Amino acid sequence: FPELISYNWVPLLLLAVGFFLILKERKAAKEGIFYLGLSLFFLIYMLKTRRMHEYFLPFSFVFSSITLSPRLKALFAGPDWGKILKYAAIAVILWLAALQFYRLRAEITNNHFLPWYYQGSQWLAENTQPGDLIFINGYTFAYLFFYNPQLRYTHGVDLTYSFLQDREKFGRYITVLQGKDADYNIIREDYRPTYVFAGKIKQDIPLFDFILRYGGDFELVYEDDSVGILRVKY
Repeated sequence: FPELISYNWVPLLLLAVGFFLILKERKAAKEGIFYLGLSLFFLIYMLKTRRMHEYFLPFSFVFSSITLSPRLKALFAGPDWGKILKYAAIAVILWLAALQFYRLRAEITNNHFLPWYYQGSQWLAENTQPGDLIFINGYTFAYLFFYNPQLRYTHGVDLTYSFLQDREKFGRYITVLQGKDADYNIIREDYRPTYVFAGKIKQDIPLFDFILRYGGDFELVYEDDSVGILRVKY
């Protein structure tokens, strides 16, 4: 939550100021009320799901601009203020764009996660048959599919689709990721995959613990610093 606030303090502040002005003056344009409702809806949705951030931001800024623009125009009335504010805004936007581009480039250059699963993906390419089913944690899908689109994967990036396809099976899958035991090997019995692909990061620790619990059903066939790949025994 503190991280969420630190990234969104500007739109949250503008939203709060606009909302305060509406309460104080007890009036607002219909468009302002409309965009306030959308902003609050996506704010609540964002806090609930940790998604919808891309919707909250634009609607909060639209609401703020509608609410604050008349006050700013009245505050900076005069023939020259309009041009000054316009060019100042353009300069700030260009400066922010350049700063973000520099930071993004450094982030990509120093990122070790992009090639994190390359060697494991190469092993799959050399040791599997087209159509083989690979059990994965959903976040790895984009990496593995990029290198091996000929294979099938148990989950995609958006787990909503897995939930909609089979809610009970999805519930057992989430139980495993939460470090709980479903009382049987759901990987082998529910999904019937050929291999299990498990990364060595925090998100996969419960998955590894579950695999160890049913160790007799798996055979480790590949391992490096980033990933372990196990063949499922039947």
